[in-house]
Amino acid sequence: MVEPSRRECLAAIAGGTAAALAGCQWNAEPSDDEREQRRRVTDYEVASVRHADERALFTEGETLSTPRESDERPPVYRHTYFTSGDDRDDVRFAETSEAERLASFAAATALDGEESVYLFTTAVRACSEVRLQWVEVDGTGPSAQFCRTLRPADVKCRATAYETTGFAIRLPFAGERFSGHGAGMSSSCGRPPRPEPFDPTGGSP
Repeated sequence: MVEPSRRECLAAIAGGTAAALAGCQWNAEPSDDEREQRRRVTDYEVASVRHADERALFTEGETLSTPRESDERPPVYRHTYFTSGDDRDDVRFAETSEAERLASFAAATALDGEESVYLFTTAVRACSEVRLQWVEVDGTGPSAQFCRTLRPADVKCRATAYETTGFAIRLPFAGERFSGHGAGMSSSCGRPPRPEPFDPTGGSP
């Protein structure tokens, strides 16, 4: 199982993520060459689910996490990355149809040579939703950026309640050489891109 590197953990914290820090490789600072290799991944596949429960959709331990009631920000339960069937077998999914969908998506991935899988699950307020913004990869491994936003006004929800959302991302590379993985969470999903500024010297079309 590929653990998150120091850079990815710090990036997640800076982005407002309550990241799962267990296993962070604080001495695994990437080189300048590795930073320069960072690129946006566009040809991935993703499955996303939402469940009206507080528990994480998967775990690598014995119990499924639940949110901390004292924490005003929904904590990231878990994100993991695997490249082989053996690593996939170390992940235990919750006994819900939503978690089973993520498990089936992961099982249908061509591991051990061609593809790899990034999993993410987090608590979210019932009146909010989590969206995947982009996926990047550099010399240390993949990183996914998420954001939180309000659900449509016609969705019935209880503002103080938690639900759980999860993502399975199929990546088009094997990734055995990677040393980590990361996650970021923005507190908003941003605005649409600004239009191009008017160029008065451009002339008539």
